Amino acid sequence: MHEPPMTEQQTEAFDRRQLVKRAGGATVVAGFGGTIAAAAASAAGGKIGGTLNMVIWDGYDDKQASAPFRKRYGVKTQATYIGNNEQIFTKLRAGGVGSIDLVTPYHGYVKVLVEAGLLQPLDYSRLPNTRHYFPNFFKPKWNTIGGKTYSAPYLWATDPMMYNAKFVKSPPRSWMDVLDPKYKGKVVMVDDTLGQIMVWGRVLGYKNPVMITKPQLDAVIDLLIKIKKTQARTFAANWGDMSDIMSRGDAWISTGGWEAISTFAAAKGADIRFTHPKEGDFAWTDSWCIPKDAPNIDTAYAWIDYMISSKAQSIVARNLSSGTISKAAVPLMDRKTRSIYPYANLAPVFKKAPNFDIPPRTGGKYTTLDDWNKAWERLRAA
Repeated sequence: MHEPPMTEQQTEAFDRRQLVKRAGGATVVAGFGGTIAAAAASAAGGKIGGTLNMVIWDGYDDKQASAPFRKRYGVKTQATYIGNNEQIFTKLRAGGVGSIDLVTPYHGYVKVLVEAGLLQPLDYSRLPNTRHYFPNFFKPKWNTIGGKTYSAPYLWATDPMMYNAKFVKSPPRSWMDVLDPKYKGKVVMVDDTLGQIMVWGRVLGYKNPVMITKPQLDAVIDLLIKIKKTQARTFAANWGDMSDIMSRGDAWISTGGWEAISTFAAAKGADIRFTHPKEGDFAWTDSWCIPKDAPNIDTAYAWIDYMISSKAQSIVARNLSSGTISKAAVPLMDRKTRSIYPYANLAPVFKKAPNFDIPPRTGGKYTTLDDWNKAWERLRAA
């Protein structure tokens, strides 16, 4: 039985990808011949070409990374850029099945789309570049349901604490450090419902911060209200605002973050760094998925395999300020992009920042995403 569509209020506040504009640039890295050949092979004899209709985050069709593939096969891309995952769900339910070839949901929404009967399982034998996945991304439990795998992980990041190294000389060890009197008026918060409740749920000791009761949710909001009223300089509307605020030195420390903020701030001449406090945070992973009855399935498979290839990933990770899912991409990265994550041993990162699911969609013992949005309004109004 298909799940009912989610309400408008159940959309999450993830706007990280909206900061990353579509990657242009005329520069194309040479030497893609083998990669393109692998993509062709992945189509298992099917015809590659025509138009790929996509419903994706802005920039995920990276024009620079995909240029050799598009040029060789004459593939055109028709992309609809989304602002939240609910738009994927809505577009597929509203006639998109049978006309959309590719979507890129957040990892917690893969199961939502599968349960609604909107995705088809992927044949990894047609995606040979999956063999280069870091273990964390090869058929994790969030994309492998009933023994079938429904997505090909594409890129990832975490939600660390950001701090201005000009004013904060050593990485804070605990998220609760934002309550230190020396940071009064120097804390920046961000309007990110899902991310902030997950992080601060972990601070309060909730092992699985998306499965929390009403009193636990209230405790998270109460703590965040205390920080807002006593310590915060401002409540940033999005990650771009946070980057600007911290780059100016108006705030020195944050209640949430994204590694890419360091890159954005560096362009402004600021030294904004990130750290994973002892309580932990979370990771997010976005994937390529093929909807049910996709009209150009052979090209869709070839596209996915190409975009997770080592050379394409080395460009995507740089242009989208993200982590690569491919071990083979790491040696091809520029030093700055490679230094964002400890690729030689990612286990400690994912131990502190696991891939959590999303809150339940129906009421019961635990609060729903709709409950979270209502609770968040109390923080906004405080």
